[in-house]
Amino acid sequence: MAERKEIAKRIYRHLRARQKIEHAWEDWSEYREALTEYLLKYTESGTTVAIFGAGECNDLNLRKLTEHFSNVMLYDYDEAALQEAVMRYGLEGDERLRWKTCDFAGITTEEYMEYAELLLMQNESGEINESLLLQKLECIYQAASERTPDFGTECYDYAIAIGIDSQLNNMAEWLRQTISGAAGDALTERIGMENERIVQRFHDRILGITRRQLFLGCERERLGMSGAIEGALQAFWDIEDRLTQKELQLINGFVIDWPFDWKQEIIYRMEIMNLKKLQ
Repeated sequence: MAERKEIAKRIYRHLRARQKIEHAWEDWSEYREALTEYLLKYTESGTTVAIFGAGECNDLNLRKLTEHFSNVMLYDYDEAALQEAVMRYGLEGDERLRWKTCDFAGITTEEYMEYAELLLMQNESGEINESLLLQKLECIYQAASERTPDFGTECYDYAIAIGIDSQLNNMAEWLRQTISGAAGDALTERIGMENERIVQRFHDRILGITRRQLFLGCERERLGMSGAIEGALQAFWDIEDRLTQKELQLINGFVIDWPFDWKQEIIYRMEIMNLKKLQ
């Protein structure tokens, strides 16, 4: 059991590490500057902003944003990545810049580890019991639904969340594919169903601390591939609902290609939306 726990830990850490793309800083330079210039154009200088899923800020020019806004707040689960961003841009000690580590989906590392251990145990036995795995997922998602992302109590004039919705609930499926490698239609369907709930809660929480506008960027498609991007698809649905309910107003937007991983030829067509709060 101890060995299984250690294997689960290694797999989980490996999958987390995969989210760091080699050469992203160099490969995303044009994308980074285009996004940053767009944000500078449609926000007022001297105001405040919160950036969700900031990471190492490979997709946003943190120095330009810090010079433009009076207060920049970075949110991410990875503190090491946030510290790397601050050092890369030479912003150590800058009082305009702060950061906070937190999880956006409400699922803990321990819960992912337990799910991974269950997958490993079934893989060892040679029998995949989807019913038992579904029960485990239900417990995880129920617990997550009762947790609120801790963004603090401070409000900001603007919020930025680019390419985050598709990452909120991908770990469970990654673990299944990595460990069992077997078809899991019922599991994949259940994970997809939860995307809608997790995305809605994430948007609720962001909008709850945003005074003026939300800049949301989601993957419309992966170039050369068919099918929608899970998480991003549900994000578009949620925003459409909020537009219909007059909670938000679409001011403008644009489409840009995100060279996510040149080495593996992974390029996403991103839709960037400038959304004004009405309620």
